[in-house]
Amino acid sequence: MKTPVAFIIFNRPETTKKVFEAIRQAKPPKLLVVADGSRPDQPDDVKDCAAARALIEQVDWDCEVLKNYSDVNLGCGRRVASGLDWVFIPILQSLTTEV
Repeated sequence: MKTPVAFIIFNRPETTKKVFEAIRQAKPPKLLVVADGSRPDQPDDVKDCAAARALIEQVDWDCEVLKNYSDVNLGCGRRVASGLDWVFIPILQSLTTEV
């Protein structure tokens, strides 16, 4: 695989592990990981978010890993939108041409 992969994670380490294993098999050259912060009213979020993020440290192939982790909970809509901006804005800026 030659295409970079964007991977959005949160507080589901078991699901993150399954998806990560599929990504590992594909061995993308670049992995861009977006994660929201834990919710203050959900005590299990702290450990679950940390467990999901820890899986990213298991990259064992030649891969540039870029992480965009939020320290605070932005919520699904805002975190996904800001994460996708982080992934795609540099690409869109590099596609700008002048004639």
